[in-house]
Amino acid sequence: MLSVIAPDAVAICPHVPHMGEHWAEPAALPLGPIYCVIEGRVVCVEYMFLASELASGAGWTEIATGMQTPPLTRIDMEYKADGVGPFQEPLYQRHPYFAKSEVLAAHWDR
Repeated sequence: MLSVIAPDAVAICPHVPHMGEHWAEPAALPLGPIYCVIEGRVVCVEYMFLASELASGAGWTEIATGMQTPPLTRIDMEYKADGVGPFQEPLYQRHPYFAKSEVLAAHWDR
Protein backbone atom coordinates (compact mmCIF):
# COMPACT_ATOMS: atom_id res chain seq x y z
CA MET A 1 0.00 0.00 0.00
CA LEU A 2 1.45 3.34 -1.07
CA SER A 3 0.46 5.12 2.16
CA VAL A 4 2.69 2.69 4.06
CA ILE A 5 5.55 2.75 1.53
CA ALA A 6 5.67 6.53 1.08
CA PRO A 7 3.37 8.29 3.55
CA ASP A 8 4.37 11.76 2.29
CA ALA A 9 3.87 10.93 -1.39
CA VAL A 10 1.63 13.19 -3.44
CA ALA A 11 0.13 12.67 -6.87
CA ILE A 12 2.43 14.27 -9.46
CA CYS A 13 0.90 12.94 -12.67
CA PRO A 14 -2.49 11.48 -13.60
CA HIS A 15 -2.80 8.10 -15.26
CA VAL A 16 -0.13 7.30 -17.86
CA PRO A 17 -0.88 4.32 -20.13
CA HIS A 18 0.97 1.16 -19.03
CA MET A 19 2.16 2.86 -15.82
CA GLY A 20 -0.79 4.29 -13.92
CA GLU A 21 -0.77 7.33 -11.66
CA HIS A 22 2.58 8.72 -10.56
CA TRP A 23 3.24 9.51 -6.91
CA ALA A 24 6.38 10.83 -5.20
CA GLU A 25 7.66 12.51 -2.10
CA PRO A 26 8.48 16.03 -3.38
CA ALA A 27 11.87 16.10 -1.63
CA ALA A 28 12.92 13.02 -3.64
CA LEU A 29 12.51 14.68 -7.05
CA PRO A 30 13.77 14.66 -9.72
CA LEU A 31 15.60 11.37 -9.06
CA GLY A 32 12.80 9.55 -7.28
CA PRO A 33 11.62 6.99 -6.45
CA ILE A 34 8.43 7.85 -8.27
CA TYR A 35 5.77 5.22 -7.70
CA CYS A 36 3.61 4.12 -10.63
CA VAL A 37 0.28 2.95 -9.23
CA ILE A 38 -2.61 1.07 -10.87
CA GLU A 39 -5.65 0.26 -8.72
CA GLY A 40 -3.65 0.84 -5.54
CA ARG A 41 -0.80 -1.46 -6.59
CA VAL A 42 2.73 -0.19 -7.21
CA VAL A 43 3.49 -1.62 -10.67
CA CYS A 44 6.83 0.10 -11.21
CA VAL A 45 9.23 2.56 -9.67
CA GLU A 46 10.58 5.37 -11.83
CA TYR A 47 13.83 7.27 -11.55
CA MET A 48 14.81 10.34 -13.57
CA PHE A 49 18.42 11.08 -14.42
CA LEU A 50 19.16 14.49 -15.91
CA ALA A 51 21.15 14.12 -19.13
CA SER A 52 23.40 17.03 -18.10
CA GLU A 53 24.41 15.14 -14.95
CA LEU A 54 25.14 11.99 -16.95
CA ALA A 55 27.21 14.01 -19.42
CA SER A 56 29.22 15.54 -16.58
CA GLY A 57 30.12 12.07 -15.33
CA ALA A 58 27.74 11.86 -12.37
CA GLY A 59 27.08 8.42 -10.99
CA TRP A 60 24.40 6.97 -8.79
CA THR A 61 24.92 4.07 -6.40
CA GLU A 62 22.66 2.41 -3.87
CA ILE A 63 19.53 4.10 -5.22
CA ALA A 64 16.72 3.19 -2.85
CA THR A 65 13.42 1.82 -4.08
CA GLY A 66 11.68 2.99 -0.95
CA MET A 67 10.02 -0.41 -0.62
CA GLN A 68 10.54 -4.14 -0.51
CA THR A 69 10.10 -4.95 -4.17
CA PRO A 70 8.31 -7.89 -5.70
CA PRO A 71 10.21 -9.78 -8.42
CA LEU A 72 11.07 -7.68 -11.46
CA THR A 73 9.35 -8.45 -14.73
CA ARG A 74 11.43 -6.03 -16.82
CA ILE A 75 13.42 -2.78 -16.77
CA ASP A 76 12.91 0.01 -19.32
CA MET A 77 15.17 3.04 -19.89
CA GLU A 78 13.86 5.94 -21.97
CA TYR A 79 15.36 9.20 -23.18
CA LYS A 80 13.10 12.28 -22.98
CA ALA A 81 14.69 15.05 -25.08
CA ASP A 82 12.24 17.68 -23.78
CA GLY A 83 12.16 16.48 -20.20
CA VAL A 84 8.91 15.85 -18.33
CA GLY A 85 6.71 17.95 -16.08
CA PRO A 86 8.63 20.71 -14.33
CA PHE A 87 11.96 19.22 -15.41
CA GLN A 88 12.23 20.75 -18.88
CA GLU A 89 15.70 19.56 -19.76
CA PRO A 90 16.77 16.31 -21.42
CA LEU A 91 16.62 13.36 -19.07
CA TYR A 92 16.54 9.59 -18.90
CA GLN A 93 13.81 7.65 -17.12
CA ARG A 94 14.45 4.19 -15.71
CA HIS A 95 11.48 1.96 -14.86
CA PRO A 96 11.88 -1.34 -13.02
CA TYR A 97 8.48 -3.07 -13.42
CA PHE A 98 6.81 -5.50 -11.01
CA ALA A 99 3.75 -6.24 -13.17
CA LYS A 100 3.52 -8.24 -16.37
CA SER A 101 2.89 -6.49 -19.68
CA GLU A 102 -0.64 -7.93 -19.88
CA VAL A 103 -1.61 -6.26 -16.58
CA LEU A 104 -0.19 -2.95 -17.75
CA ALA A 105 -1.86 -3.20 -21.16
CA ALA A 106 -5.25 -3.83 -19.55
CA HIS A 107 -5.05 -0.27 -18.19
CA TRP A 108 -4.09 1.45 -21.44
CA ASP A 109 -7.23 3.59 -21.82
CA ARG A 110 -8.04 4.28 -18.19
